[in-house]
Amino acid sequence: MMFQRGDPWSSNPNSFFGLALPLLKHGMPVHPVQMEHAQRPGYLVPYRLLLLSYEFMKPPSEQAHRAIAEWVQHGGVLVYVGDGSDPYATVPEWWNTEPMQFARPEQHLFELLGLGQSPAAGRYRFGEGVVEIVRAHPTSFTHSQNDTQRLLDIAKRAWRAADIPGWREQNCVRLSRGPYVIAAVFDETTPRRLVIPEQVVDLFDPKLRVTAGKTLAPGQVALLRVLTPGEGPKVVASASRVTDVRAGQREIAFHSQGPASTTAATRIALPGPPKSVTVADANGSAYGFVSQWDADTGTLLLCYENLPDGVAVRVTY
Repeated sequence: MMFQRGDPWSSNPNSFFGLALPLLKHGMPVHPVQMEHAQRPGYLVPYRLLLLSYEFMKPPSEQAHRAIAEWVQHGGVLVYVGDGSDPYATVPEWWNTEPMQFARPEQHLFELLGLGQSPAAGRYRFGEGVVEIVRAHPTSFTHSQNDTQRLLDIAKRAWRAADIPGWREQNCVRLSRGPYVIAAVFDETTPRRLVIPEQVVDLFDPKLRVTAGKTLAPGQVALLRVLTPGEGPKVVASASRVTDVRAGQREIAFHSQGPASTTAATRIALPGPPKSVTVADANGSAYGFVSQWDADTGTLLLCYENLPDGVAVRVTY
């Protein structure tokens, strides 16, 4: 895609958005797939449906096509979108260089799928999988809400034609990575709120407040850290770089470092209420801070000014 962003012809970046955003905005787990890795053993196995277009990118090798064809044959669903208008299809490349004699790269893929070089728009079976040919430019799905719905309907029909369960549309996305949750609620679709029931630290809150659940309205996003009962002693979040953490049965100590003229808010999970808190600069001198213990959540909030050389924090409990 990068190579087609400049002279002599610039491909429209909305080509990518036309294929990805209709699904993403309906809560589908969209993942850009690197075609250069398609032939790696097992690379395509996690995916059930692929949307592909050569109107804004080109295949790196014929091996990528063979991997895609094998993936479809074993039950994958391929939706190819393109009207054949992209001028980069005629550049000297592997698909039009001896012994290959294809005018356009997708013709080679279509032959491998048993469709001939120029199949008509429609749905085809190949092995255990399904191929959907859509004769339209990907940007055509970005013009209106109806066009967006058209792309969504095409993908849904192809999915169901392969008898794959699990198609689910919603107006939000939620992604969990370890104790972290990233969530967004879209305002283009159903105006429904997203409720995250866990006890969480709001990482977008400058005070790192803890809430028993988080509700997001349409148009809102969140980056959260889930609190697990009894996980302390542990630094669960901080507006600084925390290193050299030493946690024992009676205390936790760490080094906190951050840019000057910024405030560090550090939230620490503890097994019990703190007995003492000390903060010292690089010279060992006492450094000012404000602390607040939250018995309901079992966490301690420390606020202090960041120092480039860092401060030493020690909490006993």
